[in-house]
Amino acid sequence: MLEVENRYRTLFLMANDPILIVAKNGLIVDANLKASKIFGYTSDSITGQNIADLCSKSDSNSLNFFNLFADNKIIPTNRFELIMLRNQSEPFPVEASIASITDLGESLHQVVIHDLTLLQRFEREKINAVAEMEERERQRLASNLHDDVGPLLSSLNMYLSLLANHKGNQDELVASMQDILRDTIASVREISHNLSPQNLLTDGLVIALTRHFERYNSIINIHFDHNLENQRLSRIIEITCYRILKEFLNNTIKYANASNVYVKLFLENSKLTLTYTHDGEGFDFKKEMQKSKGIGLINIVERLNSIKAKYRVNSEPFKKGFSFELTMNV
Repeated sequence: MLEVENRYRTLFLMANDPILIVAKNGLIVDANLKASKIFGYTSDSITGQNIADLCSKSDSNSLNFFNLFADNKIIPTNRFELIMLRNQSEPFPVEASIASITDLGESLHQVVIHDLTLLQRFEREKINAVAEMEERERQRLASNLHDDVGPLLSSLNMYLSLLANHKGNQDELVASMQDILRDTIASVREISHNLSPQNLLTDGLVIALTRHFERYNSIINIHFDHNLENQRLSRIIEITCYRILKEFLNNTIKYANASNVYVKLFLENSKLTLTYTHDGEGFDFKKEMQKSKGIGLINIVERLNSIKAKYRVNSEPFKKGFSFELTMNV
C-alpha cells in the first residue's frame, strides 16, 4: 500500500498538468509543481490558499466554479471552462476537470488544470487567416471583374452609343459588339471556373485535374497518375483535393523554380492516397505557415482538417524537392 501511495505521489508531483487537491470549503490542501508555477506561487505558499483566490471575480463561469466548493455540496465529476489568475492578477483561460477522491476518510477534490491560452490564440489566428484569405479572394474577384470584364462592357456601351446615334457602319458595329460579347462571356466563364469549376462538379476530380494541368503544361511538366478512372468520391473530398492541388501548383510555379511536378491519386481498399512532389526549391513548411504569405498553406491545412485527413510534408529550405502526402479513409 505504501509503495502504491509513493508511486501516486510521484506521479502527482511530476505530472505535466497543474493539479490541485481541494477540500470542500475551497481550501487548497496540496498542489503539484506545475500548479505552483502556473499560478505564480511557491510550492509551500499555494497550500492554504482558497481556490477562489485563483479565479477571476469578473467571470461568471469562475464564480460558479469556486462557489461549488463554498457550498459544501457534492461536486459531480465535470469539466468547466473559466478564467483563472496567474500571479494573482493576470487572467488566463483554462479548462478545469474535477474528480472526487478520499484521503483518510476526508472527501477531497482533484482539480486538473488545462491552460487554453495557446489554443485560443491559435483559434484567433486561424479565424484571422481565414478572414484574410476570404478578403484576398474577394479582392482578386473584384480585380478580375475590373480588369477583364469592365473594359469589355465599356467598349460594348460605346458601340451601343454609336449604334443608337446612327454613327458608323451598322453591320460592322453589330459584328464588333458580337465579338465583345463573346469575349465577355469567355471572361465570365474563366472567373466562374476559378471560383467553382463546373467540370469538377459534373465530370469528377480526375477530369477536372487533367484539364487544369493541361493549362500549365507549357510552363511546367506535370505528370499525373491515378487509378480512379471514372470513379467518383464525395463532393467535399473532390473539392478539397482539387483546391489543395491547385494551391500547391500555384505556389510551385510562383516560388519553386521547378521543372517537374508529380501528382499521384490512388484508391485502394477504401483508402485514398494523394501525393504531390516537385523537383524545385524546398522551404520550411511550418515557418511559412506562420507568415502572412502562408495563408494559402493555412487554408490547405484547414481543408485537410475538415475532411479528417492525415498528411505529412517533406521539404527543407535551400534543398531541392518538395513532397506532400495525404491519406484518408473514404
